[in-house]
Amino acid sequence: MVFGKIKKFLSDEEETTYVATKKGDFIELSPEMGRDATANIMFKYYILKDFSDIKSIISGLREGHTIALMKINQLKTKDISELRRAIAKIKKTCEAMGGSLIGVDENWVVATPSYVKVDKGEILPDNASGMDD
Repeated sequence: MVFGKIKKFLSDEEETTYVATKKGDFIELSPEMGRDATANIMFKYYILKDFSDIKSIISGLREGHTIALMKINQLKTKDISELRRAIAKIKKTCEAMGGSLIGVDENWVVATPSYVKVDKGEILPDNASGMDD
């Protein structure tokens, strides 16, 4: 599964920023090498531990250059009502900007700006990722 490979690449301990670079028919993600990055789109990974963690997510979405991948299971385990409130606030921000908020599975949520179209595709069984490893 694509998200499984992304999960392995990303650490659970800190927020990581990745730069998206167009290479022919695909987009390559690589770690940001400093503040001089020239990419217009940032793919950011967040771990929601508290409601206050959404400040940087909302800020990035409002700038219009961030696609946010959020791991929500820590906040869900800690306080489900805080998670609902956080998701509602992020969703409201996305909707105001014409963006999207989708659940990837029970522990992952993706928020995108208006210029990123989300296609959920077909639903595959858990054991059939459709990709060769």
